Parts: sequence; C-alpha cells; structure tokens
Amino acid sequence: MYMLSQRQLFLNHLGQTSDFPLMLEIERAEGVYMYGADGTR
Repeated sequence: MYMLSQRQLFLNHLGQTSDFPLMLEIERAEGVYMYGADGTR
C-alpha cells in the first residue's frame, strides 16, 4: 500500500465544476493577486 500525495488526496475529494478544470496551483495570495509556486502573479 502506498501513501497518496496531498495533491492526489485533494483531487480525489474535489467536486469537479467543469469538464476542463484549470488545475491552478496557488502558493499564496495578496489582495486580488494570486501567486504560483514559481512566484508568477
């Protein structure tokens, strides 16, 4: 038996709202801006 990653656990329990989800990974947010893991806004 293997451990699921945090990402896989999240995706397993996510209510899909679209046929083509964007799969955005947000690292942090400031005001109206969201930042990805690589720091892009």
